[in-house]
Amino acid sequence: MSFRSKNMSDVMHFFTAAMEEPEKFAPTLHVAFEEKLPWLKLADNLPTRFGPDYTKD
Repeated sequence: MSFRSKNMSDVMHFFTAAMEEPEKFAPTLHVAFEEKLPWLKLADNLPTRFGPDYTKD
């Protein structure tokens, strides 16, 4: 499964869980970090981006 956002039409988003070998696709950053639920604690030290545009710091 995948989707393309109107705001970022040049990027295709894929759901890792829909892939046959999801372990081959490790995350590289967290996008829209401000939407994270308060109980979710991420300790992976990956970069975070606020808002939908992952290209901006």
